[in-house]
Amino acid sequence: MFAEGLGAPGARAALHQALRESPLYSDKIVLSDFARTPQGEHVLRAIVDRAGVSEGELAQLMASLPPIQVYVPYPPHRQSWRASDPIAVAAIVDDVSPMVAHRSGGTRIPFDRWAMTLNTPVPILLLGPHETFLARPDAGRARTRTDVIEEPRSGPALQDCWEDCGGGGGGGPPPPSHGVWVQTLENHGECDHVCLWDTAEFEFKGLYPPVPIGTVFYTPTVRCEGVGLYDIVNVPAMCQGNNGRVSDSSPFNLFYGGIEVYVQEVDDPFWDPDDQYRDFLTPRPGYQASAIWVTGSQHAFELWLLPDDMTCAPGGCPSRLTVTLNWN
Repeated sequence: MFAEGLGAPGARAALHQALRESPLYSDKIVLSDFARTPQGEHVLRAIVDRAGVSEGELAQLMASLPPIQVYVPYPPHRQSWRASDPIAVAAIVDDVSPMVAHRSGGTRIPFDRWAMTLNTPVPILLLGPHETFLARPDAGRARTRTDVIEEPRSGPALQDCWEDCGGGGGGGPPPPSHGVWVQTLENHGECDHVCLWDTAEFEFKGLYPPVPIGTVFYTPTVRCEGVGLYDIVNVPAMCQGNNGRVSDSSPFNLFYGGIEVYVQEVDDPFWDPDDQYRDFLTPRPGYQASAIWVTGSQHAFELWLLPDDMTCAPGGCPSRLTVTLNWN
């Protein structure tokens, strides 16, 4: 139905404008919010005109839907799709079902969630479960090109770093106050909803000292969105929350000798629980490698994904992160 409406050039132009103007990572929009905008109303009218449904039936359907996000997940598609070109629509409902997109006129386009690239004849628009959204740091900044949703990146798929993205605590000094900062996040294969061409969200939490017996307190969450399969992210510049700071104390001024930093790949849909990354190489003794153990002697940490229903050894888990921390 959505695909049929986008067969109208005016509807595609309205959607294209809304995606371009989105302040969110991956240029996402929320379907229910979009439907109440002039652009969304244009698309809904096109669905009524072209899909053989009445306004009342469409309104009833929209009211029955759970929160849905709408976006073009594959970056090369965002960087090349023009409103004058056709687009296909797909929906994601779980982590295992075959993916099929639909074009106006009924053409079906199967595609592979495990493929590194989406070599489909037309770009894919994805409808999926709503997730927590954050605005991009560059939201509102004027873009050079007006014909595509997202301007192509120059060079490799890296986020800007302070000075460099290397390990060993490089990348410039942290802000001048006590604390521990996540400096860089390097993704080695994590993706959203088991789709290699989609981006992922990560959260960092530091255990906040002092911690009374029987209670657990964490610092405000640092959250990174729009992280591609092999991106390197400058966390203070590109992520939200505390400028990357996960503790207000230095590992040098704590009586118990360190700070725990927890890392999760976050999935909001109920059928796709959050996944905890584990530090198998330098865990705190007795804590089952559940968190980075920051003692002031090491800056770079290798983490492996360990879902709740999976057991694996270092090097055998499905994805890996390199996290670089700094402190003073």
